[in-house]
Amino acid sequence: MTDIATFDYGKLQFYEIKCRDVNMKPEYDFDQAKRGAIIPQQGKTRITIYIDDDILEAFRQKGDAEGKGYQTMMNQALREYLDQAKPPLDEDTLRRVFQEELRAVTVVS
Repeated sequence: MTDIATFDYGKLQFYEIKCRDVNMKPEYDFDQAKRGAIIPQQGKTRITIYIDDDILEAFRQKGDAEGKGYQTMMNQALREYLDQAKPPLDEDTLRRVFQEELRAVTVVS
């Protein structure tokens, strides 16, 4: 292994340029290129999440069978769950419930 202090960075630079020249078409110029996503995602956020192995494998298999990405299928499943979840109480619903309960209490007493 070469010690960093004695490493010839000039050779490395020459090697990188030589490889680029051999493998790339002349019209490709990445001198001003930036690393990162080619197309930024709109309305999506990258997160790190832990998923049980069996759940992940099931989504991967289902995605492969349907020709979709497993992350797309997971996103779809989460959307469907949220669509089925009960909506939050709004003011009108809460007033109606209170009035029904108050009527029930006054009738009993």
